[in-house]
Amino acid sequence: MTTHNLKTHPEYFQAIWDEKRNFELRRDDVGFQVGDILHLQEWDPTRVSPKDPLDYDTWYTGRTSVRVITYILRASPADFGSPVPKGFCIMAIKPPTAPSWDVLRDFFRERATSEDWERVNSGREPVLHVPEEITRLREDLADRQSKLSDARSKTESLKSELSEMRNKVEALKSEIAEIRADFAIVFVP
Repeated sequence: MTTHNLKTHPEYFQAIWDEKRNFELRRDDVGFQVGDILHLQEWDPTRVSPKDPLDYDTWYTGRTSVRVITYILRASPADFGSPVPKGFCIMAIKPPTAPSWDVLRDFFRERATSEDWERVNSGREPVLHVPEEITRLREDLADRQSKLSDARSKTESLKSELSEMRNKVEALKSEIAEIRADFAIVFVP
């Protein structure tokens, strides 16, 4: 499984972000394979830096999206009527499977340092490697669920202890009431 960092124009990126577009048409020059990860980075060439118009890093908006390739349609050399131009491919893409993609996206945002964002915006390597992070998140989730289960059983134990203590308090109150009654009978003037 390979991660491919790809620049994506804003109109196409927004359609993917809104999950209205589930495919990518790209030049087939890097050996895309089913299961590969596309790290799509919104890239707006209209965002020209006034200081340096050729500073392409300013063209990145900072928005990124991760997708997994599920199917690839390539032009066949023998197929003259192919809908895919020679040298290009159409890839079916979908968000990666995770417990909650929103949680994973927020996780990336929280842990990314300014240096990580700089790397993303410069088009270099991705900030985090998704499969390793998903595995780590799943382990963290299992650990938290175990702690939650322990806390629930302890809560139930404490509830039963509290109930027993309330019963003892009620028993003591009734004993005190009986003693007061006896004491009042003995010392009645």
